[in-house]
Amino acid sequence: MFKRSAKELKSVRSLATTGALIAVYVVMNAFLAVNTEMLKITFGYIALAAIGMLYGPAVAAIAAVPCDIITSMAGSLGTNPVFTFPKILEGAIYGIFLYGYASRRVEGGAAGGEAGGAAGGAAGGKAGGKANQVKWASWQVMRIVAARFFVMAACYLFLNSYLLFYVMGVSGNSFSAFMYPRYVKNVIQFPLDLALMFAVLPPFGAVYRKLEARYGKERAL
Repeated sequence: MFKRSAKELKSVRSLATTGALIAVYVVMNAFLAVNTEMLKITFGYIALAAIGMLYGPAVAAIAAVPCDIITSMAGSLGTNPVFTFPKILEGAIYGIFLYGYASRRVEGGAAGGEAGGAAGGAAGGKAGGKANQVKWASWQVMRIVAARFFVMAACYLFLNSYLLFYVMGVSGNSFSAFMYPRYVKNVIQFPLDLALMFAVLPPFGAVYRKLEARYGKERAL
């Protein structure tokens, strides 16, 4: 997967699209974020997830570096390389779980239709196609849920919290007191993030597929 993703770096189309999505990430995180005294809610993860969906973990992990640095420089706190690693891991997780999401819309139904048709004619073909489409849809849902869950657990709750508390020393309270609002924030935000990802990623992937089919892979987007 990483090797196939790395080959995307040779494509001008991939680099151009990734650059555009990095710009979207910076705008959404630096200028459209919701800030409180203890917590910060951002939406740039959608752009990073889209990069992982289209071009895989290698490209998304690399793209996470300018995403983090530029966003930090645009903010009031300045850049801190310590927090770049969790962002790299976040991009890699999106790529691992979502790579290929935008290019497999019809495969499941077509395969099921062929299998069903061979077994029981046209009716069997339709039934097999529908059953396979349901399985395909369920699998795609789980991919998005798993991607966001592991990002929140590994990057936000574990790595970021550890770096903020033990390395940066941002809180004078105990670790449990420091973590409580972060747990609450992530538990509440998780379903909201999923709703936004389901609203944006499948349509974006569908548009990308149509452009790919119409203009060819290298000219898509």
